[in-house]
Parts: sequence; C-alpha cells; structure tokens
Amino acid sequence: MPSPSRASDRVSWAYIETGAAPATSTMNIKAVLRVLAWLAGAVVLVVGGAVLWFSLVFDPEDYRDDITAWVSAQTGRTLALNGPVSLVLGLDGGSSLLARIEMDELALSSSPGSAAPDPNMIRLRRLAFSIDLLALLHGKVVPREVVFEQPQIRLLRTAEGNNWSDLAGGVALIAAQGLSIKDGLIKFEDVTNGRSLRLAAVTVSTQPLVAGQESALALNAVLEREPDGPALEVALTATALLDAEATAVAFKALTAQIGHTTVTGRLDLALVNAQPHWQFDLAVDQLDLGVAALTLPALSLAGVDADGSVRIARLFFGGLTMEEVSVPVSARQGILVSSPVTAVFYGGEARGDIFLDTRDQGLVVRVRQLYRDCQLGDLFTGLGLGDALAATGNLNIHFAASGLDESRWLQTARGVIRLQAREGHIRGIDIESLLKQLQKQANQNLGTWLGSTAVTPFSGINATLRMEQGLVVNEDLDFEAAGLNLRGRGSVSLRNQQVDYRISVGFDDPELAALLPLPSNMATLVLPLRLFGAVQQPKLVIDIPELMRMQIEAAMGASSVPQAPPVDERARKLEQALAGELDAALAAAH
Repeated sequence: MPSPSRASDRVSWAYIETGAAPATSTMNIKAVLRVLAWLAGAVVLVVGGAVLWFSLVFDPEDYRDDITAWVSAQTGRTLALNGPVSLVLGLDGGSSLLARIEMDELALSSSPGSAAPDPNMIRLRRLAFSIDLLALLHGKVVPREVVFEQPQIRLLRTAEGNNWSDLAGGVALIAAQGLSIKDGLIKFEDVTNGRSLRLAAVTVSTQPLVAGQESALALNAVLEREPDGPALEVALTATALLDAEATAVAFKALTAQIGHTTVTGRLDLALVNAQPHWQFDLAVDQLDLGVAALTLPALSLAGVDADGSVRIARLFFGGLTMEEVSVPVSARQGILVSSPVTAVFYGGEARGDIFLDTRDQGLVVRVRQLYRDCQLGDLFTGLGLGDALAATGNLNIHFAASGLDESRWLQTARGVIRLQAREGHIRGIDIESLLKQLQKQANQNLGTWLGSTAVTPFSGINATLRMEQGLVVNEDLDFEAAGLNLRGRGSVSLRNQQVDYRISVGFDDPELAALLPLPSNMATLVLPLRLFGAVQQPKLVIDIPELMRMQIEAAMGASSVPQAPPVDERARKLEQALAGELDAALAAAH
C-alpha cells in the first residue's frame, strides 16, 4: 500500500484535474504567496540597497570631467562647473526611477570659431533636471522637468553670423520635456547696427508634451530697448497639442501682450522633410511699426520655413496710420515674401509687395507700394508737414536697398516716388497777396497773405522724386494754383540734410507783372525763387541772377513763360528697372 502522503498527493492531483478543491490546496497557494512576497522583498532590498549605495557611496563630484567632456562632445562648447553638483534618486508618479541632478554656478561658452568668443555666453545660478534611469539603460538621455534659475544669456549678431543658431534645436527639445525659467535675463546685441535689447525678469513655464494631450505654456518678461527706449511688459500664454505621430505641435488659444499691443491666433509647428515648418494665423489690434523695428532683433530668417497671415486693425509707422491691414507671409531659407499687402489708407486703398533677402548675413529689401484716392492732406499731417494741403490723389513708390546699417543703405538705396494730386487747395498762404507784398507798397492795405484764413486753390500737382546715391532729385514739379504755373527742380541730400531747390512762378497777367520789382517783363512774367540750406530751416529768396538772365533772354525775343516739364526719363527707366527686379524676385521665390 502506498504511504498516506503519496496517496494524498494522488488524491490532490486527481481533484485538481477534475476541478475539485481539496483542503490541502489552500496550503499550496499560501506557499506560493510566501515565495512571491519573499521575491518582492528581495527586489525592494536590492533597489533600496542601490539607492542607499548611491546616497552613501556615489559622489557626482567625481564625474565633473565626464559631464564637461560629454557637453563638449555634444555641442563643441565649453562648460564650466563652478559650484557643487548633487544627485538624488526618487520615483515619479508613474513609478519610474529618476535621478534628480542639480548644478550650481554654471557657464557655457559660445561656439568654436565664433566671431566674438565668449566663455560666459550662458550663465546659470542653478540648473536642475531629472533623468529616467531605465531610459538611460537603453541609451536615451532625455532631461525632464528642467529648471533654469537666474539664467543670463548673451545673444550676439555680427556680420559673420550669430552665436545661438546651433542651440535652437536643443532648447526646443528641453521645452518639450517641461521647462521652468526663473528670473532670467536675455540680452541681444547686433553689432552691425548698434542695436541692443534686453528681456529681463524672464519667467517661463512649459508642461511636458504628450501626444494627444494639451499642455499649457506661459511666458512673462520685461522688454527693455537700449539705450533709451521705454520698457514694455510682455506676457504670452498658449495651449500646445502634440499630434499622435509626434511630428507636429499646434499652439492654440495663443495670446500675447506686448506693451499696448495684443496678438491672438494660432501657431503650428511641423516637421517637413526633417525640417521645422511654421504656419500661423494671427490678429493684431494695433502695432507701432517703429517700435517693432527697434524692438525686434535684426532680421535673421536663415533656415526659417514659414507660411501664414497677419491681420492688423491699426498700423502706425512714421506718423502715418493704416487700417484693416492684411499681410500674407511666406519665408523660405532666408527669403521672406509678403504679397499682396492690402490696407485702408487715409480714405483710399493701399496695395504693396515686399521682398526681403537675408542670405549671406546681409539684407536686401525690395518694395512696391501703390496708394489710390487717398486724402493727401491727412497724409501730410501725419508726416508732420502740417495741415496746409487739402487734396485727393495717388502715390506710387518703388524702392530697393541693401545692407545692415544706415550708411550702407544711403549708398545702395534706389527709389522712385510719383505724386499725383487732383483739385484742392493750400491753407495758410495766399500766393496772389504774396506777390502784391513783394511790390512793397507800404501805403496800401494789401491784405494778409499768411494766416489761417489765407487760401490758395490749385487744379493739380504732379511730381516725381528719384532717389539715387544718397540724393533725392525732382525735375518735374508741375503745380497750377491761383492762375499761376509753378515749375520746380532740385535735390535734397540725405547725407548732410541740405536742400537746393529752384521754383519758377509764371503767369500772363500784366497787372500782376507790374507789381513785381524791376527788372520785369511787362508782357509775361517769370519769378524765379530758390529754396536752400538745412532741411529743418531752409531759406526762400528771389533768385536774382536767374531773374536777370530770363529778362535778358526775353528782351532778345525769347519767351519767359515756363513750359510744362518734360517726362523724367531717368526716373521712368529706374522705375521700370525696380519693378522688373521685384517681379523677378517674387517669381523666383515662389
């Protein structure tokens, strides 16, 4: 007979096979649980021992050289660790084993071969981040929950390039894992034009990007334009959504407040052929273009790939105002095209085309702007030229220039401006009364030729301005007012701000001719005037040598009545050349 124990075993197995549950099965389950508990305890002891070993034995200070060598190998930059380095192990919410690393007093140099080497391009009071040790075992080093305390960053642009372009990808990767910046300072300097600005009190908070989940981001700072620009408070909030393939991020509910300007809309970032591509649709309530030009760093579009549109309710620039401005934008590899730009402009309409080329660390600008049926009086008032003119007209502008500083622009600027004003009047002056005053008849009350009540009507104004080599030249001013024909020609130097302009006033009225000082032509009259001197305070005098020359020619039988000016052929050819260059550039960009 078999022993009882063996019989019992056979009975137990028999019951197990038939699905029954003998009393002894409970004892077997308890044994298994005891084994599992023992194994779990062993794992806890091993992990706890590892944590204890890291805490008591492992010293991150011993790995300073390894850390700096790794950073140098990854970036080519030099990392200086001037403070203590610490490491703490812990678990995150998902039970991943994390190593929390903190470093104090760091400095990162500019890239090798930089035009302006700087060992302290980036300085940090403290850097803290976490690393998933299990991911590290698989060769993945991705910092999480990164904190920059009191970072000081110096961004520098020279004619040879900038010192930050190679860091952009790394910053984006860090931000995607969760980034916090506390009390930062970012200083931008452009040595090509002497401009600089500072972002002070920078605070940034981004949540880790997880596919299919919305993540909040926020930025606050104070924008300081140097040396004497007013400070602007900057605030930005948005919600980021990473797509399932982790190849695109949509920034929704974007709101940015920059001083008195509010920007809202959307911004999308996608990887196209392994390159970042931006798409945007933004609305701006009001924008001072002059402030923006001083605030934004010099254009650096190299490598930027973007398409989008910006709608501006009110745009201010140089004292002028545009409304309902629509600006399409397309940027590719350092070239930006905006065409067509449309707007409401002083009761009329404006349409323009803009081409910018920032390749080769330079800047090439080509612009065409057409203004139709605009209130020229309001335009002149906005330019600070007073409210003397009241007329409706058209304005055409073709312009091109290159360079990164004012002196280079003066050398390369080429442009043509055509002004056509229809019937209107000039307030503040009565030309007919002025001519009477020139007779110096002190015993007669000839009225006031200057003042708010004085008006000179005119039937039209036509003029073409040509800009070349630092000079603005006009050779075809044609102005009919109060029965007079005015012709003008001359130039303004943009370099020394000097004007030299000659005006001929002609009419056929013998009664008015008799009022002018001798010598005069009693049948016809031409009064030559000269405007010259500093642009801010020019002098207007009768051009006596020219008057005498005209009188001599009139005595010899020549007519002194000013003729209609011929077409400025040089301006016409320049305008055609500028239009052709812009059209070719726009076609090539598309």
